[in-house]
Amino acid sequence: MPQNRSSASSGNPPARRAALDLLQAVVVERAARERADRLHALEFAPKFSSTALLWPGENALSRVFGWMLDESATHGQGTRFRVLFVDMLLEGAHWPSGAPDWTGARISCEVPTRDASRRIDILMLSRSEGHRLAIENKPWANWQENQLRRYLDDQEGFGSDVVVLVLVGGVTDTSAARAEVQSHWGEGEAPGNIHAVGYDCVVKWIDRCAEVARPPQVRSFLFDLRDYCRRNACPGGLSMSEIDELATLILQRDAASVRAAFDIEAAMPTLRSEFLRAVAGELGRLNETPTGSRDWEIKLGVSDTRYKHADDLSIRGSDTKITIVVELFPKSGEPWIGLSRPSPVDAAPLIDQGWAQSEGWAAYCYLTPAGQLAAVNDAFLAKDTKRLASTLIEFSQDLVDRLRPA
Repeated sequence: MPQNRSSASSGNPPARRAALDLLQAVVVERAARERADRLHALEFAPKFSSTALLWPGENALSRVFGWMLDESATHGQGTRFRVLFVDMLLEGAHWPSGAPDWTGARISCEVPTRDASRRIDILMLSRSEGHRLAIENKPWANWQENQLRRYLDDQEGFGSDVVVLVLVGGVTDTSAARAEVQSHWGEGEAPGNIHAVGYDCVVKWIDRCAEVARPPQVRSFLFDLRDYCRRNACPGGLSMSEIDELATLILQRDAASVRAAFDIEAAMPTLRSEFLRAVAGELGRLNETPTGSRDWEIKLGVSDTRYKHADDLSIRGSDTKITIVVELFPKSGEPWIGLSRPSPVDAAPLIDQGWAQSEGWAAYCYLTPAGQLAAVNDAFLAKDTKRLASTLIEFSQDLVDRLRPA
């Protein structure tokens, strides 16, 4: 009879103890790192990131990647970054007429399809125009119906060899990225010239580019970009240095600690679902109080069939068509809050007030009030479901008030 992979969940006291000991060691290590960050903040600002400060979305990241691939761009490194890109991200890509010569390739961003219905994030066209690489950048993967089929059909119409490369965020590795793409492709197997890699590969590419870059300012920018992508487009939301430290900590302990790490990983789906149910329960209780200024409709695991995405929960006022979506456990990055699109109201005032980001998913307008997000994060990390629910309701009420016509 098959054995349960998670020994900690099968009533094994030593395994449970090992898991708790490992968690405690990680807590101690994290606290030590935070103390060191505070100690050196004045001189080194270890948490500062110019890239994170600007919070680039999908389109901005695509422009940066296009800049890296362009041998004539201001980074001054010629073909170095593009050669690494081809070697690291296009390995195994299927080109019917053989591997392309990318010398002198032209790089374009936001390229309209021939029917002008879509835009390809990045297009790399060989000098001979015999090879086309269409890059679809999905750091926060939201899929439009038949998106890849349309890109492939559009580019094959030029009579060139075509590969569509999909950079998939929020997945653990390239095999998961390919599974995500296959799921989107639908019936039948995706053709060989649809090539997918996870954002972990993108991060490794950026890291390698930073290592070979000669100008210090370019190198510094790329390291910043690497950590931004790692925190926001890869599961876990940790920088590469933090991941390395955590892996070293676990490997330096005994074999029981390594097993405990897998047990903790196996427990995470249950942890997420139980926590979300608890938050939804607190939101429901708040909704029943006579002091509430409006009735709120609370939903868990709301799916958006247009973009094949499921939000952790949504909050919608009974007297408004405005829907606020909340991701406490995103596939990548930190918890975030968004205004669902299409919205019956103009979000421009929120952008003007610094409450929203103009560039985001087609499905959402990101909401970015630093104080509110900090309060949500604090309550979330403290496992204080009552405070978290109260903060979310206050946030929703404030948002609706800001969107209400004067």
